[in-house]
Amino acid sequence: DVRSSGGGTLMDNGIHLLDLVRWFLGDVAEVKGYSRQSLWAFAGCEDNGFALLRSREGKVAMLQSSWTEWRGYGFFLEAYGTRGFVRASYPPMLLQIATADGPGRRLRPRRKWFPLFQVRERLRSYRWTMVESFRREIEDFMAAVAARRPPGSSGRDGMLATALAHAIYQSSESGECVRLADST
Repeated sequence: DVRSSGGGTLMDNGIHLLDLVRWFLGDVAEVKGYSRQSLWAFAGCEDNGFALLRSREGKVAMLQSSWTEWRGYGFFLEAYGTRGFVRASYPPMLLQIATADGPGRRLRPRRKWFPLFQVRERLRSYRWTMVESFRREIEDFMAAVAARRPPGSSGRDGMLATALAHAIYQSSESGECVRLADST
């Protein structure tokens, strides 16, 4: 129900991707977005969202959030820099890192698998992953409060990720690139 959720996939699983984009890119200056309701008949809720985002420093990201994957939930993130790249994916949970001494140099790849996590998830189901994630987030928040330090993420982070989702909706409706205010 869009009155409760505020939107579709961009406000559901996509909001976490938008938060990660902000973490990697910093403040986002502009967004070109597309959203489409093509499979699920949830009024006002897109089942696919796409965006190109550019930071104030000129870094660029591309994002897709979907409710139309036919087999489970998938997550894939890639980030490229001047000395290599990092890729994270789930399922299976995998981290790939490749670094070089400079542009055009030979990459040194490394992979990190999480076999214990995968076994636990197979034995306990994907719901265990959700519950475990929420449990750890709450523990981290409680530890931050007890130590009088800021938590890993803030309400402001959530607000700015939500502002990005709304900018994607606005861009999709208008067909234009949306420039964001300096605080976003």
